[in-house]
Amino acid sequence: MEKKSSSLFWGEIHIHSNLSDGRGSPKQNLKHARDVVDLDFAAITDHAEDLNQEKWKVTKDSTEYLNRLGNFVTLLGFEWTHPSGKEVWEPLVREGLSPSELDFPLYGHRNVYYKGRNGEYFAWNDPESDTPDKLWDKLREQGTRFLAIPHHPASYVFPVDWEYFNPEFERLVEIYSIWGSSECPASQDNDRPILRGGGEIPESRGSHVRDALSRGCRVGIIAGSDGHDGHGGRTRHHIQNLTEHEGPFYPSGITGVYAEELTREAIWEALWNRSCFGTTGGKIKVKFSLDGHGMGSEINQLNVPNVNVGVEVYGTADVRKAELIENGSIRKILKGNSPEFKRDIEMSLPEERPLYYYVRISQVDGELAWSSPIWID
Repeated sequence: MEKKSSSLFWGEIHIHSNLSDGRGSPKQNLKHARDVVDLDFAAITDHAEDLNQEKWKVTKDSTEYLNRLGNFVTLLGFEWTHPSGKEVWEPLVREGLSPSELDFPLYGHRNVYYKGRNGEYFAWNDPESDTPDKLWDKLREQGTRFLAIPHHPASYVFPVDWEYFNPEFERLVEIYSIWGSSECPASQDNDRPILRGGGEIPESRGSHVRDALSRGCRVGIIAGSDGHDGHGGRTRHHIQNLTEHEGPFYPSGITGVYAEELTREAIWEALWNRSCFGTTGGKIKVKFSLDGHGMGSEINQLNVPNVNVGVEVYGTADVRKAELIENGSIRKILKGNSPEFKRDIEMSLPEERPLYYYVRISQVDGELAWSSPIWID
């Protein structure tokens, strides 16, 4: 399982403030995440297209002010928001197209997080950073480590074409937020399928998380809110004034991280190492391992016919089942009947390589959790 020295910390790193199109100041949102939601870490990720140097200074100062060693951790971040909307989802729904068949590039939305306290923001509407490749170049020039996380990738308003995936920096994906779950289509037992302001969502068009994993994108799993309503860490709705186009929405998600200590560096490194998982909002503790290798691991030269699968869950309600996903399909379903769930099983391995595995946890109250994958090469 995870290292014995690691501890579990809870956070939410997808929060918008009044510096872009949200409500409440960065400080107010971060304090809400800390004091009301009782989270260990959080981040403000305002749309870079709405920022200027004055607003960015407020973001940096607020982020630094609320960062307290061993008490509460903040990450410096922003959102790079590629536009889309009707020009994307209308032809997708009407004509049944896949994202790659559109002339309009579907770069999607990506949150960027710096490891340290310094770094600049970069916007889509700046010609020097208006494509993912240009964004990576500008970020490299900062001389500080960063990671980028796509979110709501299967949204038919703001989808992600995984053709633009960058394995150097994109170590994670936000599988769930108030938009819903981007794991897979509803027909594949997705109880909270991604939504787009009402209206039927067609089957998979290649932007779900399983699509990314099947393409070889090695992304770990987080969950968040994408909240804009001033309630950082547990948003009540997407924007200040809920409209027909913006609803309906699901409750906020949160992320669990296994880190050595509650510091900015340790939390960031744990995210980078994919030692994390996401839930639909409940603090469902999840551990997952293959032959002792924890979440996010890449196992090389595992030339054995069988592998030990370890799943450990401490739920907020009775665990209904844990589904083991193998290369996009359900390999095993492990039944539960209490909040505490532990299973260690021997499982044969197919000959094909690479393989990826993750677990999806379902509780009787409808709450869900997803582990980060483990890969076998």
